Amino acid sequence: MTSAEVVALIYQELLKVAGGATVILAALSAFLGKIWIDRISHIESERHDVKIAELSAQLERQGVELKAKLDVAVQRTVHVDKVQFELELQIYRAAWDSLFFLRQATLSLRPVLDQFDPTESKEDRMRKRMIAFSAPYNKFLDVIEKSKPFYPEAVYQALAAVLKKCGHELIDYEYVERPINEYYKEAMKNEEEIIALIEAACTAIRTRISEVRTT
Repeated sequence: MTSAEVVALIYQELLKVAGGATVILAALSAFLGKIWIDRISHIESERHDVKIAELSAQLERQGVELKAKLDVAVQRTVHVDKVQFELELQIYRAAWDSLFFLRQATLSLRPVLDQFDPTESKEDRMRKRMIAFSAPYNKFLDVIEKSKPFYPEAVYQALAAVLKKCGHELIDYEYVERPINEYYKEAMKNEEEIIALIEAACTAIRTRISEVRTT
């Protein structure tokens, strides 16, 4: 029930209480009722206008925010020659391929659940693993360094961070003069950091690809 209907109902009840009274009372009641109904309608109209204004302001703010986001997206878009971008993609494919083998070789230096030949000496086992590490490490190094001028610095830095951490893991692997629990706790920490850096490099490559528009 609206406010106007409530007022009308109240006056109807007053007339019943007055016993129908007089025509003058009825006319006066109708007149006063109209005044109150007009006032209430005016108040409701003002409230409605305020709500519309608030909604309009909110939509305007949202429009400004959306435009700002679109502007940022446009600014991030990079126009690159198609031939140049194809070269970039080749670098990324080669880097990711060599990084896969580097990751395997690095995490195999000192796995938590280690498996080895008991007849093999510790020195021979370490030497074998370092040799297995050096090949993918050097290949990954060649890919990212020799191609450095041909892809963005942000991607290079992300890939170089992985290379650096893998090199640190080799050094930590060779240094065994410390308690065994500390040795393998360090290995687990390095493994987590290497995996996180690889994910960051993957994100950097994906971001670059998403921003490029070939011409």
